[in-house]
Amino acid sequence: MSLSRREFLKQSSTAITIAALAPTLSAAEPAAVPGRKRSLKKGIMYATIGFKGSVLEKFKAVKEAGFEGVEPMSHMNQTEVVGAFEETGLKAASVCCSTHWDKPALG
Repeated sequence: MSLSRREFLKQSSTAITIAALAPTLSAAEPAAVPGRKRSLKKGIMYATIGFKGSVLEKFKAVKEAGFEGVEPMSHMNQTEVVGAFEETGLKAASVCCSTHWDKPALG
């Protein structure tokens, strides 16, 4: 059996894709089951918190609103942010930095 170059590339790229996704697919959550709590957690970007106040006051409001994480900005006072995380029990969803805005996307 001989394969054309196009057919070979199509089949091999499919096999590579399946191999690359296999660990992700096998670790994925099963389909939603009624009555079962999902493992997704809500987080919010710090810059979108729409009222004035200290970091701790904003974190407390975010916690009260039902969020489980905050994405702090990289230029924030680290001691203040860590203290607010510890006091509220919120988690760092990720960290946002402003430096990437200075570099245009390659296109």
